[in-house]
Amino acid sequence: MSTNSKIKFARCLLAFTLSWGVWCLVSDANKPKPEPHRPEVTAEAAWTDNYPPVIGLLAPQVDLFDKYFGDEAYLMRAICLAENGTQDPTRVSKPNRDKSVDVGLCQINSKAHADKATIEQLKDPETNIRVAKEIRDSWESWEAWTVYRTGKYLLYIDK
Repeated sequence: MSTNSKIKFARCLLAFTLSWGVWCLVSDANKPKPEPHRPEVTAEAAWTDNYPPVIGLLAPQVDLFDKYFGDEAYLMRAICLAENGTQDPTRVSKPNRDKSVDVGLCQINSKAHADKATIEQLKDPETNIRVAKEIRDSWESWEAWTVYRTGKYLLYIDK
């Protein structure tokens, strides 16, 4: 195929693609648009309005953050959202370099905090959040969580 033939073919293909695209836009313009899925937001889960994927999973634990962290509950929620990723209370991370794992909502390290709870106990949301409070109090800061040191938790602060 000569260069001129290739150019003509490309132009025809482009013209066809553009006309097909316009036709699709015009033909779809009159079709009714489906309603977007909006998960039901309960009063308990109102703080997660901006995070629909986790509404159902974190709603039962909302009072636990308030119970253990009081005025700083919003900060711990953001740290947990950033640390856990899936918000599965039973989530266990891939092994760390030291072969420990991070467990639960607050991703508590199994080796560093083995004296506070077992891996199985840390899968319980209340135990996990209580241990997170113990860690926060003993460190007197949030530095125990990597997402705090890197600032990633700021993406999850309730505004």
